[in-house]
Amino acid sequence: MAVASCITNNTNGNAGVIFFSASLYKKADTSVALGNIVTMSFYVLATLLAICVFAKFGRRPIQLWGLVVIDLCLVLMGICELKEWNNL
Repeated sequence: MAVASCITNNTNGNAGVIFFSASLYKKADTSVALGNIVTMSFYVLATLLAICVFAKFGRRPIQLWGLVVIDLCLVLMGICELKEWNNL
């Protein structure tokens, strides 16, 4: 379980979003600085929410549910790629 959790958490695309964010924002005709501020603000808010949720439910259930959500998103991305639904 620990190995699957580590692998899935590292393949969720987070690093890719940060690395390619400048080119993504340019293609979307959005200010790169504004896009980065919005992205990082989302990360900060999500971290604060996670701290509150961890205090209530504990680390293990949050880790397992997060793993389930990440896996479902990866499966959905794979299905969209196989069906060539690139406009979602």
